[in-house]
Amino acid sequence: MQSNLRDQDIFETAFAGIPRVAELIAALGLEDRATTLDAAEQHYKQMARDLGVSEGTAEVWGAAVTSLLQLRVAEETPSATGASRTDMCRGAAFSALPRVSSQPFE
Repeated sequence: MQSNLRDQDIFETAFAGIPRVAELIAALGLEDRATTLDAAEQHYKQMARDLGVSEGTAEVWGAAVTSLLQLRVAEETPSATGASRTDMCRGAAFSALPRVSSQPFE
């Protein structure tokens, strides 16, 4: 049980860091953003694997976190009209995230 709480805290900390990570990525040039987003996705997938989740769940989780990062990067980078591109997509991205349960990982 204590391990599951620790793992949940790690996941929550990772999500809490998304705005700051997105801010840093948005400050990069366009060419560097794709490479950096890919590296971030690999990092989040590895973190999930290290916490003992299945490979499939790690893949889904990494892709979902990357989608959230992409939305936040878009938010940090206004369009030519200055409009935010994230509001209409935010709900869909969050609903794609797998839930971390209090049960042991599969």
